[in-house]
Amino acid sequence: AYTVLPSNTNQGYKPTQPIPFSHKKHAGLHKIPCQYCHSGVERSMHASVPGVHVCMNCHSVVKTDSPLIQEVRKAYDSGKPIEWVRVHELPDHARFNHGSHVRKGVSCETCHGDVKAMDKIVQAEPLSM
Repeated sequence: AYTVLPSNTNQGYKPTQPIPFSHKKHAGLHKIPCQYCHSGVERSMHASVPGVHVCMNCHSVVKTDSPLIQEVRKAYDSGKPIEWVRVHELPDHARFNHGSHVRKGVSCETCHGDVKAMDKIVQAEPLSM
């Protein structure tokens, strides 16, 4: 006999972030590679959410008059991180290593979908392997 477990994939999860961020603009239009912001992913278990210092690498001179960038600047100057809402999260019992997948040539899009086309990030895939 087989047991069918309910799906708990969070596929379609699309939370509102404290500051709107467009991957479509950054990764799509401006072609910033995933690894620029999510550094260390090729050697780490996790693809960490970048700190505001990464944003400020460009935004110390780009679009500095934007109210949204001024919010990022305020966080940077105060030393307080922006409390981003995590989108892709595996269950506690799951062990996944980003680094080993990246080193084997698995593209980010395989699991995360066409992020370059997303104004608002969504968990496009079930991440169920």
